[in-house]
Amino acid sequence: EIQLLASLEAAGNAYDMAREGSHTYSMKDSNKLFIHNVADKMNPVEVGTMDLEGKSVLTDGNGRLYIALPTMLRVYDISDPTAPTLLDTYSYPEKKKKTRGGRFLTQSPEHIYLTCHEDGASPLTRFIVITKGAVLTEVGQLEISGLDTHM
Repeated sequence: EIQLLASLEAAGNAYDMAREGSHTYSMKDSNKLFIHNVADKMNPVEVGTMDLEGKSVLTDGNGRLYIALPTMLRVYDISDPTAPTLLDTYSYPEKKKKTRGGRFLTQSPEHIYLTCHEDGASPLTRFIVITKGAVLTEVGQLEISGLDTHM
């Protein structure tokens, strides 16, 4: 049986959520990142927000938060969970069509795997591999035309 332990009011619908230690990071359709302290599971507390247009978040267990924005990937230091500090930005490859931004697929100990989508007569999906860390470096990319894998 599933039982609700606690709830927290927040503006908008959640697109994605990640947890690092006693904090969660959630992207909402209100173009905000919400940071919650969930150390007391019965009483989660909002401890911060950031204005961002992202839809996908990921933490790596090493004090870093990755946010996929419409045109770029950003990595933040979250050693102080209430005040993320920008470390680096990776801009997606130049787009010739309307983009629908990036989404994380998964991660390995060394890499982040994400997709970018472009609309048009022939939709284009890019699968991009980025090294994890304070500096974001593209390792590889695969483009597939006509495939729409946007979630």
